[in-house]
Amino acid sequence: KAGTLKPAHAESGGPRRFGTYDVGRILFELALH
Repeated sequence: KAGTLKPAHAESGGPRRFGTYDVGRILFELALH
């Protein structure tokens, strides 16, 4: 999961940081695929 979706703040925030921005990002990525 973490390897496929790469949020912009993945390096700074870490995988534990999962907010509304990440949800929107995932939905956006799923929409593209």
